[in-house]
Amino acid sequence: MSVSRRTWTIALLFAASGLCGCGDGQSPAVPPAPIDEGIALPSAVAQATTDAPPAPPPSPREIFWQRLSALCGQAFAGYLTVGTEESDRAFGESDMTMHVRDCNEQEIRIPFAVGENRSRTWVVRATEAGLSLHHRHVDESGRSAAPDNYGGNTATEGSMRRQEFVVNEATKAQLPETRFNVWAMEVVPGKTFAYELQRPQEERYFRVEFDLDQPIETPPAPWGETG
Repeated sequence: MSVSRRTWTIALLFAASGLCGCGDGQSPAVPPAPIDEGIALPSAVAQATTDAPPAPPPSPREIFWQRLSALCGQAFAGYLTVGTEESDRAFGESDMTMHVRDCNEQEIRIPFAVGENRSRTWVVRATEAGLSLHHRHVDESGRSAAPDNYGGNTATEGSMRRQEFVVNEATKAQLPETRFNVWAMEVVPGKTFAYELQRPQEERYFRVEFDLDQPIETPPAPWGETG
């Protein structure tokens, strides 16, 4: 090889060494790949990240609870529609009011006044098993008056209009005559609220209804309470 040709070859090698960085023991620099923010996720992944599973529709019992809760703060006048015992006559001859007075996610309290007697409050509660109904009775000072806190629990899903409460064991022990009791409440929005007691084995039937299309002024508080 001639001198000029050997010199040219060596020059090319030095130039290549400088370009690749191999002369100082470093790897050749590779520019980072540009980030393409327009890349679409696979359709299955995109759907999983944007779509939440649809909420299940409310049950009939939940709709009933919502309808009853919607009455909170309102009061209504009522009347006796069925009464099979002589003691029921007092209800038929008296002014009756219900006031959906206190509501939260677990409990709805409904004072039920008969004439001047403001001793009664219906207490409906949401439980893990369904709904419960208890009857609170107090004297004029607000202290518990017998019979007090008796009631029952729902045994079926019921309907969005009607829920039935079968007498519980504690009530049977306290009041043996209630062993066949089934209480019920009905809500027809804008029309009727009903409270009912049945004892079919003894042909016992009691029912009062309230006009939801005609709210009344807030009645006096139950005995022992203010406001």
